[in-house]
Amino acid sequence: MLPADERKLYVEALMAPAGFELDEAVATTYSLSLESLLAIPVHLVLGGLDPKRLGEAGDVWILDAIRRAAGRLTVFCDAACIAPPRADHMLFGLLEPCVVPVRAPNEGAFHPKLWVLRFRSLEGAAPLVRVLVLSRNLSPDRSWDLSLQLEGRVGGAYVGNVRALGEFVAHLPNLAARKLARGQVTRVEQLADDLRHTHLSPPDRFDELAFHVLGLDSAPWSPGRSDRLAVVSPFVTKGALEMLARSTSAPVALVSRAEELDRIPADVLGRFARVAVLHEAAQSEDGEDSESAGVGLRGLHAKLYMAKRGWNTHVYVGSANATHAALEGAANVELLAELVGKTSQLPGNGIDGLLGDDGIGGLLVDYQPLATPTVLDAEEERARHLLEAVPNLLLEADVLVRFSRDGEQVLPTLEARRRPRLDGVAALRAWLVTTSPSSGGADASLLTQGGAVALPMCSVAAATSFVAFECSSAIKEGVRATFVLSVRTENMPSDRDAHIVQQVVNNRDRFLDYLASLLAGLDDQDLGATLAMAAGDPGRAARGVAHSGLLERLVRARARHPERMKQVAALVRTLRETPDGESILPPDFVAVWAILGADAS
Repeated sequence: MLPADERKLYVEALMAPAGFELDEAVATTYSLSLESLLAIPVHLVLGGLDPKRLGEAGDVWILDAIRRAAGRLTVFCDAACIAPPRADHMLFGLLEPCVVPVRAPNEGAFHPKLWVLRFRSLEGAAPLVRVLVLSRNLSPDRSWDLSLQLEGRVGGAYVGNVRALGEFVAHLPNLAARKLARGQVTRVEQLADDLRHTHLSPPDRFDELAFHVLGLDSAPWSPGRSDRLAVVSPFVTKGALEMLARSTSAPVALVSRAEELDRIPADVLGRFARVAVLHEAAQSEDGEDSESAGVGLRGLHAKLYMAKRGWNTHVYVGSANATHAALEGAANVELLAELVGKTSQLPGNGIDGLLGDDGIGGLLVDYQPLATPTVLDAEEERARHLLEAVPNLLLEADVLVRFSRDGEQVLPTLEARRRPRLDGVAALRAWLVTTSPSSGGADASLLTQGGAVALPMCSVAAATSFVAFECSSAIKEGVRATFVLSVRTENMPSDRDAHIVQQVVNNRDRFLDYLASLLAGLDDQDLGATLAMAAGDPGRAARGVAHSGLLERLVRARARHPERMKQVAALVRTLRETPDGESILPPDFVAVWAILGADAS
C-alpha cells in the first residue's frame, strides 16, 4: 500500500538503474492524464530530474525528454478516457506518437494498469526487464494504491510463468482503435518476446508467480475455491460480491468505499464477517479519475484478493474491481498478478496480517450503513449514463480534424464521416488541448447534422490530434461530461514539430539549455552537475558555448557518444526548418558545429 501523499515510489520505478538506460517501454492504463504523461519521459530518460528546479528552462528539458523517448514509449489507454488537461500546453502535440487509444473487445472498459520496461546495459550485459503491475492509472492520483515490481534479465529459454503476460503485451496492437505504424508494432512485439524469455522471480516469502488476463474472451474470473477470503476493491457490485462470497468457506473481510457499499443490499454485505472503509483521516480528496475520466476519487483505489487455500495463501493484485464488468461479465480488459506463498511464511499469516495493525488495519474503520438508504436520482443516473456514451459514439462516427494552412497559422475543422446520434445531449463544445477552451472552443453540435465545425485559428505549433469535448445533458440541468479524443487528422502541417521546438527553444539561452539536456549524464558527469551548469545563468549565450562548459561536452560526445551527436544534429535541423530558427543558433556554436557536426547527420 502506498501512502496517499507519496508518489516517489512510482517515479523511482520508472527510472533506469545504475549502468542502464531506457531501451523500450510499454504502458497500459484506463484513464490517461496528458499532464501526467508529459512528465513521464523525464523520469524515463533523464533520471527523474525535476524540471521545476530549472524555472523557465524546465519546458526545454521536458521537450528534450519527449523527443528522446518518443520512439521508445507506447502508452495504450481506453480510447474514451483521456482526461482534459487543466491548462493548455504546446507540448501535448508531441505526445501523439506515444498514445495509442484502444477499445475493449467485449464492449467494456480497457482497464489494465501495467508497465513493461526494457533497459539496455551500458556495459554490454544482458538487458534488464522491469514489470510493474499497478492499480493506479496514469493520472494525478493520490489515492491509496497497490503496486508490484518485478525484474529479470533477458535470455535463456522460454519462461512459462510469464506466458500470459507476454501474449497480452503482444496482443495490445490488435486492440488499437486505429492501425499502428509497422515499426511501432514491431517494437511492442519484440518487447513481448523479450518478456517471454525473462525470468521474473516472485517477491520474498512467495514461491510462485502467475498472471491472469481478463476480458479478451468471455470467460468470467474468480480467485477460485478457498478456505478464507479477503477482498479490497474501491468499486463493487451486488452480483460480484455474491459470487466471491460463494467461492469461499469464510468470507473474512470486504474493504471498499462507503458510497459504493451504500448501494449494496445488507444481506449481501452480511455474507462478509467484516465490512470496512478507510478511516476518514486516511481519505484523500485529490484522487485519480474514477470509472469515468475526470471524476475525482476519495481514498481507496487498491484492488486485492487474498485467498487462503490449504497451506498456501494466494494474493491477486492488479486492476480488477469486484464488479460485474470486471469479473462475472468479463466485459472489461483487466490484468492481475498472482503470488503464492506458504501462509506461515507471510507477515501475520496472510489475511490476518493484511487486516492487522502492521498491514492496513490501522487505516480501517467498520462500515456504518446509512440510517436511510440511498435513493438514487433516476433522472440524473440516466443523464450521466447517456453522457458517458458520447465519447464512444463520436469515435464510432469517425470524427477527424482537418487543417487548412494560412501562413504561420492553421484553421482546424472538425468533421465526422458518419452522423453521431447523441441522445440526451443538449450542447457539445470542442477545442484543441493546445488552446484555451475559453478562446479556442467552438459549438460542435453541427457534427450531429453532418456539418463541419470550424475551430478558431491557431498557430502551426498548436495543431494536434487531441481534441477536448464538453457535453451537457438535455435531461438533467447541471450534468456535464468532459473528455479528450485522439482523432484522425488530415493536412497536419509537416513542420508542426519544428514549430513546437521553436516555441520552446525561442532564444539562444534556451538553445543552450536544450544542448545541456542533450549532453547530460555523459561518462562521469551526473545530471546534478549539468543542472547546476544550466540553471540560473541568464545571458550565458552571449558569453559563448565554451564558457557554458558545453564545448568540452560536445567534444566528448563526438568521441564517445555518437548517438548524442545525432540528437544534436536533429535539433539543429529542426530549428532550421522554421523561419527564425537559424537566428536562435549562437554564432560560436554554428562555427564549432561546422567542424564537430560534419559527420553527425
